[in-house]
Amino acid sequence: YTMGSLGGSFEVNESYEIAYKGGYKLANKTYFTGRLGLGITKVDHSINGSSLIQNGTFDHSINTLIAGLGVEHYIKENIALGAEYVYRNGLEDIEYRHMYLNNSGNYTDIKGDFTGHSFIVFINYFF
Repeated sequence: YTMGSLGGSFEVNESYEIAYKGGYKLANKTYFTGRLGLGITKVDHSINGSSLIQNGTFDHSINTLIAGLGVEHYIKENIALGAEYVYRNGLEDIEYRHMYLNNSGNYTDIKGDFTGHSFIVFINYFF
């Protein structure tokens, strides 16, 4: 991620999510699935070119919207194979006002967005 003339990055530390996942039968034992939910993602945000906070890093908890699409196929009554794409989008921007640059007395405001993309391949076993 790039923020103005500063470089930066996000590192995900933890993620907690609750979502509804439903399916539509495409063929015998094969389902198209969808997921919709909310989550909290804890990230470290690193800014290159700043020395104000912990050498330019600080952490945030971001509320996220979760949406996904996938497919599942039951190979037995209690075993399913599947794949799913999941998109996560931060519901608010990350902002830090008046970050001082290199102890020079000059400051800037920064703003960042968080999005995440996952592709999941899985085996489900039902008890």
